Amino acid sequence: HWINLLQQRTAWANAPLRLYAKDGIVVFPLAIIAAWWVARRADDRRRVASAVWAGLAALGALGVNQLIGHIVQRPRPYVTHPGVHILLARTGDFSFPSDHAAVVGAVAAALFLVDWRIGLVTSVMAALMAFARVYAGVHYPGDVTVGLAVGVLVTLAGWPLAARVIEPLANGIARSPLRTLVSGRRAPDGSGLG
Repeated sequence: HWINLLQQRTAWANAPLRLYAKDGIVVFPLAIIAAWWVARRADDRRRVASAVWAGLAALGALGVNQLIGHIVQRPRPYVTHPGVHILLARTGDFSFPSDHAAVVGAVAAALFLVDWRIGLVTSVMAALMAFARVYAGVHYPGDVTVGLAVGVLVTLAGWPLAARVIEPLANGIARSPLRTLVSGRRAPDGSGLG
């Protein structure tokens, strides 16, 4: 209630937080692309694999999150608390855990494996997403906290296996005509993007 009631005292923040709570998730694929670019320019296949894992981990976290949500079936705050101020359209799906938080938590955790600075910035963006979802009245604080935890746990638990699969693929691509996908260096014959 306290976070949700901030809307009344911080009306100036309603529009930007509503926009971020609804559509801010689009910045996370952009963060993955930025991380891939940094890893590619460094010619570091393990970091390229980590950037690829960020997208795959987000999908995995969403799947795990959906499973938990269908088991728990916790209603949204605006269903159980009619006085909640909501900034977003009502939905019929579950509240616990937050899908948005799970996805952004997974991306942030994976991007720490690429570059700690990108991971840090993405983590701040993930925390802001979690806050915005509660501020907008569509989640409880526990929903977003557990969602972030699901994302981080899926990322960290899956990374050892993912690295064993994705990194060799990246190494194979580095020896192919598609080498520019994983390396910023030119091929020995001078071809490729620099």
